[in-house]
Amino acid sequence: MRFAVAICGDLWDAAHVTALSAMAFDVLLWPLYVDFSPDYWKMEGLQDYVRQAALVNRPCLMVNSHEEEPERAKGGCYVFDRGTIQAALPMGKTGLLVWETPAIN
Repeated sequence: MRFAVAICGDLWDAAHVTALSAMAFDVLLWPLYVDFSPDYWKMEGLQDYVRQAALVNRPCLMVNSHEEEPERAKGGCYVFDRGTIQAALPMGKTGLLVWETPAIN
């Protein structure tokens, strides 16, 4: 299986999205730091990130930073695939997200 990595704001840059879309890989790993409140994330932020990840047209593993301090990043891991959420460890929750990839040809 081949991975590509986009760091934090990379998917908000059209040139990066174009370059990623032209690459041969199976899964995108997207570590980032977003410090939205869990409520804002559920209401608006999450869908914005689902739409951005859909631009690369491959499964995307989004992993957010987690900090204990108030007003800082509150974690969250998601598997996005072509505009859908396939698996989630919601922002503000602690735990482990396990996702088994479908067979990749």
